[in-house]
Amino acid sequence: MKNQLMTSATRRSSRRSTLTAEERRRQIEAEAARRAAARALSLDREHEGMPWYAIFTNPLCERRVELGLIGIGLCAYVPEGRRWFKPRRSPHYVERLRPAMPRYVFVAYPDRRRPDIRSVDGVAGVVGMGRYGAPVLIHESTIADMRAAQDMGALDFGRDPTLKFDVNDPVEVTSGLIQGQSGRIVRCNNANEVTIDLGWISAMPVVSVDVLRRVA
Repeated sequence: MKNQLMTSATRRSSRRSTLTAEERRRQIEAEAARRAAARALSLDREHEGMPWYAIFTNPLCERRVELGLIGIGLCAYVPEGRRWFKPRRSPHYVERLRPAMPRYVFVAYPDRRRPDIRSVDGVAGVVGMGRYGAPVLIHESTIADMRAAQDMGALDFGRDPTLKFDVNDPVEVTSGLIQGQSGRIVRCNNANEVTIDLGWISAMPVVSVDVLRRVA
């Protein structure tokens, strides 16, 4: 049995190694396009007042479960964050989306149908509580807050290494005492901090670039 597993793993590794960089890039883009189409369908099904629940998945199965849930007529959401890495022998960073909450997928029923979500490949179970494991109900505002945090970059794995701020750049503070305030950079103090002019107070706060995002 052990030899069979090793042989199977070797074959999978061999198939991956035969792909050229360009073929791998096209494969990643095709998978991303398929996820984007499924997510658009899921968003189109959503309506106000929908109850959400949390699904616990098998390891590395978040996106497989997401597509499976959407495929049986449900709505699904996988919180994601951006991660940057530099491939070997390349001077450029590559950006990839990764699940921000490993092994969790959020699901909602858009109508009265209740298909068996445990039949979806990769589902380990429904997150429950209490003696009988009643499914935990998640309010739609919590899902909206997670999506807003994702859009603001709060779920990213670190800071975008390619993002550079310059004097006069319009920015918004995403965290801290002045969260939500907008202004312009008046001085770049160093690689990690800038001074911004908020326009409504004489004091110009020094802010970490980790909590800034560029705005139009």
